[in-house]
Amino acid sequence: MPLCPQIVITPITVTSTGMTTTSIIPIVAATTEEVDELQTEIDTIEIAVNGKNKIYRQPTAPDGSVYPLTEGDIWFDTDDGNKQYYWTGTAWVSVQDNAIATAQATADSKIKTFYQTSPPTATGVGDIWFDTDDGNKQYFWNGTAWVSVQDLGIAAAEAGAAAAVAASAAATAAATAAQTTADGKNKIYRQATAPTGTLAVGDLWFNTAEDNKPNRWNGTAWEAYGFGNLAIGNLDAQKITTGFLAAGRIQAASLDATVLVAGSITAAQISAGTITATQIAAGTITASQIAASTITGSLIAAGTITASNIAATTITAEKIATGTITATQIAAGTITASQIQARSISGDRLEFLAITANEIDVETITAAEIAANSITVDRLTAGTLTAFTLRTSSGARRVTVSASTNSISFTESSTTVGHIGPASVDGIVMHYGSTFNPNVTTYPNAYVSSGDARIAYNSTTYVQTSSAGVVISGNLFSISNFYNQDTTTTTNAANTWMSSTNGLTRRSTASSQRYKQDIVDIRTIQDLDPKKLLDLPVRAFRYKSDYLDSADDRSGSLIPGFIAEEVATAYSVAADQVDGVIESWNDRYIVPGLLALIQDLHTRIEILEGNNA
Repeated sequence: MPLCPQIVITPITVTSTGMTTTSIIPIVAATTEEVDELQTEIDTIEIAVNGKNKIYRQPTAPDGSVYPLTEGDIWFDTDDGNKQYYWTGTAWVSVQDNAIATAQATADSKIKTFYQTSPPTATGVGDIWFDTDDGNKQYFWNGTAWVSVQDLGIAAAEAGAAAAVAASAAATAAATAAQTTADGKNKIYRQATAPTGTLAVGDLWFNTAEDNKPNRWNGTAWEAYGFGNLAIGNLDAQKITTGFLAAGRIQAASLDATVLVAGSITAAQISAGTITATQIAAGTITASQIAASTITGSLIAAGTITASNIAATTITAEKIATGTITATQIAAGTITASQIQARSISGDRLEFLAITANEIDVETITAAEIAANSITVDRLTAGTLTAFTLRTSSGARRVTVSASTNSISFTESSTTVGHIGPASVDGIVMHYGSTFNPNVTTYPNAYVSSGDARIAYNSTTYVQTSSAGVVISGNLFSISNFYNQDTTTTTNAANTWMSSTNGLTRRSTASSQRYKQDIVDIRTIQDLDPKKLLDLPVRAFRYKSDYLDSADDRSGSLIPGFIAEEVATAYSVAADQVDGVIESWNDRYIVPGLLALIQDLHTRIEILEGNNA
């Protein structure tokens, strides 16, 4: 037997989520076979323990990372009011059914859960207590004592949970049965619209929108459910205290003069408009029934008395009081020329301004009706000719001045071709077209305002001048070169040139000797020493898409060139600036330096080749 060290017996505490087990395991210097046997036993115990259902209390769903999930495991979601789930083998499913309140109340009465530091007073087997002083260690009440559900007695907790589930199912069934019984009873509705949803034959609906009219559900539709004659017994007139009997409820001819007491119907009982002509027999009312002055003008509706109701010559002049018939009593067109005796209306019978332009139809008074020399300047009041159109002629070619639009129009061959008039925005507008438009939106047009002048073909093609300068919108075409003079010099040299043949633009200064002074060799000026150009990097680059038009053949391609900032460093005179910022390089200043370098190289080559004789 091999020697072994001192045997030491050490208690080992094995801790896992949901279970704590303490046992004393002798740890000795065992042989390999003994260790293997011990490991096998441990694996067997672990498999047995893992095979038991577990209860989790945590805010997130257990994922099996600590212990493998077993079908039937329970999880209380502490982030959702301890809502309960069970593991189906593939997913966590809520233990709750349709959450019928009655079933929930029944389940709550079976099992209660306590969160406190001391053992609660239990009222039923299966009650759960979480000891908050001991890391929420879980216990269940077995009827006599609180037993930890985290040891091997977890089966009792499972049995209690199963009983709770069964009780909940029983409560759900009872609630469903009660609901079914309640659904089977007839219901009475009082509302303004027809009830919908689950209806039973015999349900009763009082339509509050129709004075509580009763209706009964026949299984497919609501049908009127009236009361029989015997439903209301001994109904006499004294029981009717409000409302009236409509004419439809009174038999025709049942009320006659023999039934009505003399004087019972007076004018106060007859509503206005009740008795119309259709109720009065012809000849019933004669002159003897109409008291003097009974019928006045206010009692005769407009249009009641027409010509057919007035006998010929009934109304004579002596029947018409002075001033009775005024202009307001004479309908338009009532008195025509045939009713006016010739020369019966003279000037002394016309009130001043009685006849105005409104009373004279268009073309009523023509030149034939106006005696020669009858209208002179002294007979025209200032402003008399307003709101009229004046024409130079009535033919196919004319100029028309319109007071309504305050414009002048031009007509050629009976077609109005253009207008001149005030613009509504400001200024004067002249435009082509058949109708004057003061909004300066009819094109082509010419527009002059207090701020600018513009000639436009349309809204995007125009030439505009203002205090800011000249603006040209649209394509610009030229048959020769375009020059821009430098106003800061006293010479006539063009400093900007745009070629009409190839579209190239160049900025230049005059090259004639007569414009220059202090002429020296470029090599004698330190800042202009052409050798500095040898330090200028020659680059290749692509222009950004927002700078070079995509239609350009070189768009997106690498092209050779210089960087203006590097030109400013190597040969500053060739760098152009705009508002103090370096913008481009000027080839007119680089080319002379390059030519000087080429000349120097040529001279050296000539010397080396012996051609400098």
